[in-house]
Amino acid sequence: MAATYHFSVTPPGESVAIVIREDDSEGTLLHASFAGKRVELSDRSLLAAFLRHPLLALKVIGGIHWEALKLWRKGIAYHGRPALPARAVTIVSPEGANSWK
Repeated sequence: MAATYHFSVTPPGESVAIVIREDDSEGTLLHASFAGKRVELSDRSLLAAFLRHPLLALKVIGGIHWEALKLWRKGIAYHGRPALPARAVTIVSPEGANSWK
């Protein structure tokens, strides 16, 4: 895809905000945002999150399997994950290092 991504991230403090916009030659394709506030990671906060959204994990797992079933019914072949490289390598070209914002 010939698209450009624009990122806006506020440094995390008591709150955090992230905005992502994807554009192509015809205009905006995607606009996504997230805003959240800092909460102490504790047993109590984890339990509260679970009680607020008790079936969230099951919903995500179910959704993934539902989409996989639809692909399987269409006859899409499964391709396993390729073998891992002998060493982990990340290559960043100098001209591409500052191309996203």
